[in-house]
Amino acid sequence: MLYREERARMLLIREVARFGFVLLAVLFLVEPHMACQTSSGQMEMQRVPAASNLVDAIEAEAKRGAYLSYTQSYVDSENERVSYRGSIHGAIKRVEVDGCTLNVTVEIVDYFSGVVDRDRIGPQEERSFYTVSFTLTNAIANALTIVEARPTQLANGTKFSCAANSSCTFAWLVIQAKDQVIKETRTTNRLVDFNGNTKRFLVPLSSADVGKELMGRMRSLAESSCK
Repeated sequence: MLYREERARMLLIREVARFGFVLLAVLFLVEPHMACQTSSGQMEMQRVPAASNLVDAIEAEAKRGAYLSYTQSYVDSENERVSYRGSIHGAIKRVEVDGCTLNVTVEIVDYFSGVVDRDRIGPQEERSFYTVSFTLTNAIANALTIVEARPTQLANGTKFSCAANSSCTFAWLVIQAKDQVIKETRTTNRLVDFNGNTKRFLVPLSSADVGKELMGRMRSLAESSCK
């Protein structure tokens, strides 16, 4: 009887030891996979807030935009005296962030009226949309910069002046790449002016400080999930 009890106890100890070995083996095999999942999850958690933060900042800027009022007086290509009074508004119209792909639409609107020769021109509107799509990379993020420049509507030789802004300039966020990898479509009054690839694209800003904020958030997105 004692022999049977001793043998049963030994068998139980052996089974427990074997179960412990199997459990350790399973944990050893599974743990690297779990670690990989955790690391991937952390990457995803970093990426989503970075993209969301960028979209939030751009949508807030879209409600502001850049604005100036101007006057012009010059002789045009047909040798007619031209005088205009108007205003230009530039703003981000739409933004989409899909992983590392950014789709941005900018709107520039020129409202004006005036006199051409002796004919009075009533209120006119020239509305341009610039839509770009590109993959954000660390190289593009690191090349972001801010410039002060006039809208193209105020060309050299048109003798313009601006009441609140003597330089007649906007702050612009410059998105640029070494190669022509930025896809751009430009329309003016619903007519397509350009549809192709470019190396450089400018986004009008309400201020240079806003541009610095957008640069920081684009770089955060690039660093967290884009090559």
